Amino acid sequence: MGEENKKLCACCTFIITITSMVLFICSFHYVGELSYCLRFERNSKVMADTVEDTPGTFFLGVAGGFMCFPKTRQQLEFSVRSASQEPRLAARTSEGLKLEMDVMIEYKLQKENIRKLFDLAAQDYGVMYQLLAGSTLRNVASRYPAMSFLDSRRRNISQSMLEQLQTDFSPYFADVLSVQLFHVDLPDQYEGWIKKIETSRLEQQREQAYRVVSRQQQVNKYTKMTIDLETTKEKSRLNSEAQVSLATLKDTQRTIIAETSAMAAMQKAERDRNASLVKLDGDLQVAKAEQVLAVRKAQNAQNKSILQFEREILLAKNDAIVREIKAKAQAYTIEQGAIAEAYKIEQLKGAQLQQFTDLTAAINMSQAELLQYVYMNVLKDSKQSEMYLDYKKVPLFLEDSN
Repeated sequence: MGEENKKLCACCTFIITITSMVLFICSFHYVGELSYCLRFERNSKVMADTVEDTPGTFFLGVAGGFMCFPKTRQQLEFSVRSASQEPRLAARTSEGLKLEMDVMIEYKLQKENIRKLFDLAAQDYGVMYQLLAGSTLRNVASRYPAMSFLDSRRRNISQSMLEQLQTDFSPYFADVLSVQLFHVDLPDQYEGWIKKIETSRLEQQREQAYRVVSRQQQVNKYTKMTIDLETTKEKSRLNSEAQVSLATLKDTQRTIIAETSAMAAMQKAERDRNASLVKLDGDLQVAKAEQVLAVRKAQNAQNKSILQFEREILLAKNDAIVREIKAKAQAYTIEQGAIAEAYKIEQLKGAQLQQFTDLTAAINMSQAELLQYVYMNVLKDSKQSEMYLDYKKVPLFLEDSN
């Protein structure tokens, strides 16, 4: 008996020791380097207001613990690579066109408001931020036209999204650090219009470049001909002066003849030069007129494309309005038909009830006799059933009515 008591005491001591060691080990809790943690007590359900962000091990007891939140940057992604409920962010432009875009948002939790964030959403804050970000991005996208998503103004859209997200996330205890707007998809028909407009614009730029080159060629040609004319004039003058000098050496008559010939040659050269200048000036005016005509043609083509694009958008909006009006009219017709049918049934059933009430009052029928009467009328109205009367069970007034 003494040996069994010793064994029992030893076993109890061993169990108590192991249990104490396990409880002592479980009383230590760890705070990571990349976490904000709040102390809490499981038994009293009390959460501390102080945020622990210093990494280390703390002795909190068996009932104590930490509720931790990430200290690093968090990401919200709306794209085909994302595993969220909404892989790509769908929105509308200011014209009402459907828009799909890939967006990545980086945010960071506010250390001083970790307790408030826990009171608001516990540790399910990711879903709250995802819904808030989706709503904010759709609202910002609806302020801009579709063209601004395809040109250099996209940077302004990203900046507006960042500023609006910072404003909307701040009351929910988070700071938005960056917004990256990636691929943007618009309706295929709209992208076709954009391609046509850009093609027209590129063709206009090419025509302008060709006109600049052509004008420069005309200017070069005019300059070359002017130089040639001046050279010819100088040659004529020098030849005339040489002839005058030679004639002077011979005699006065020859001098006079030489001077006359020289003057005639100079006048002829002057006339040729003026004629060439007039011709070049006319060619230059023709080139300028052709340039103005080509610019007007390109502008007319561009305006035509823009008008066609605005017309298509207006037709689409009118079609949507007509469909909405038709749908409302059809719904109203169905509603009024249902009301009329219900009123008809109500009047019919009321008449039948009044008929049964009057019949019961007139011949003093019991409820069982009234049911038999109704049942016999139903069988009589039926086209596919046969009716046999039992004179022992059917009252005489039912035989007469039949």
